[in-house]
Amino acid sequence: MKKTFLIIALILFGFQAKSQVLLSLIFGDALNSDGLEFGLQGGYNWSSMSGLESSDANATFNLGFYFDIKLKEQLSIYTGVMVKQNVGAGNLTDSDIAFLKGTLFTDEGDYDQVTEFFYIPILLRHKFQNNFFLEAGPQIGYRRDAYVKFTSKSDNRKSDIRDYNDDLFNRFELGLVGGIGYQYNKRIGLTIMLKYYQGMTEAMKDFSGYKNNGLFLTLGVPIGAGKGKKKAETTDN
Repeated sequence: MKKTFLIIALILFGFQAKSQVLLSLIFGDALNSDGLEFGLQGGYNWSSMSGLESSDANATFNLGFYFDIKLKEQLSIYTGVMVKQNVGAGNLTDSDIAFLKGTLFTDEGDYDQVTEFFYIPILLRHKFQNNFFLEAGPQIGYRRDAYVKFTSKSDNRKSDIRDYNDDLFNRFELGLVGGIGYQYNKRIGLTIMLKYYQGMTEAMKDFSGYKNNGLFLTLGVPIGAGKGKKKAETTDN
């Protein structure tokens, strides 16, 4: 797990260096101020879908950007867009594969239901004096693609086959998110978050009882926060 987050941190810092130049040219110092923090976030999630025989999680990476909008001293609205955040289920049974219109191959391998979403959280965040915070609120999802993914590796050959089943799934989704996190430095530090998501609307078009849920471990990296803070201090002086 430590290695995974080290890789994520390095990727995000790489994005930060390039993005900060571009975003500063477009938005200037307005991206980060006393009342607003903007940044990139990425991590790992474990998701499953109720109603299937398989209860195993589908583990994937997530990536997006966020806005932390200050309301009061300890309250803020946390929102943004997760541009890559997949849900679904892992280790599908033969019945699950048939139900989800996947192809059952003779080769040994793993079958996962992958549903790709854009997610927009709208969370109320309460920050404590010790840098911990709690957050909760709704999350809106827009589905891009859905497919049964078969992966195998044998005899020096790797297979990655997708049977798309978009017609089975609803385009929009609404759910609830609750989580806890820690910000290493209130102004310019990293933020680590652990969130649980529960879909409230049906994932599938013609069947009930199938809802997405997942556990999300995410690292947030503010962009230009130090510059915004420095500008605020200069203005105060």
